Amino acid sequence: MDGARQSAGDVRGRLLAAAAEVFVAQGFRDARLAQIAKLAGVSRSTLYEHFPGKEQLLLALNHQLIDALLAQMRATLGTAPTAREGIRDWLLTGIRPGERHRMLLKIIYSDAVQPSLLLDRAATAQSIRDAQVWVREALARGIAAGEFRADMDVARTAHSLQNIHSLLTRQAVADYPLFEVGADEEASILELLMRGLGTRD
Repeated sequence: MDGARQSAGDVRGRLLAAAAEVFVAQGFRDARLAQIAKLAGVSRSTLYEHFPGKEQLLLALNHQLIDALLAQMRATLGTAPTAREGIRDWLLTGIRPGERHRMLLKIIYSDAVQPSLLLDRAATAQSIRDAQVWVREALARGIAAGEFRADMDVARTAHSLQNIHSLLTRQAVADYPLFEVGADEEASILELLMRGLGTRD
């Protein structure tokens, strides 16, 4: 039983990895399930047992990305020596997303997949609410420690920071970015955002 479960999980993982690769290379609209099955080393019937269509693969990839980004956020905000460092390091993950997340982010931010992702609106909305909790907690710790402005509206600031993080991430993985963020601009963006929080030097 455990072996069968592990085998099914392995097949599912290979299918998702193959789908991500094909979606990036071909685009979601032009991707074919036959390509994904071949790349994963399984038959089309095996693919259909796990995922009836491209939309189901996309939604599974969206959940995979949500789980990975929330885990990264918890680790970044929860283990930093100070709230200031945690917020700064988290914002930096928006400017410079890790390679592990970059492929999935490129897929999820693609215009072609947005109508399909509406099917997963509840999961996405829940992930945003979960993320807000971590940002609000970090801001509250920073205020208590004297790192951030005491007059800050924590809920509104957390919401704004999350929107900024999302925009930075979208820019970072865009095929045709509006601007290139070099080392100097990266430092300037972070300094501007952190000064807005009223952090001490």
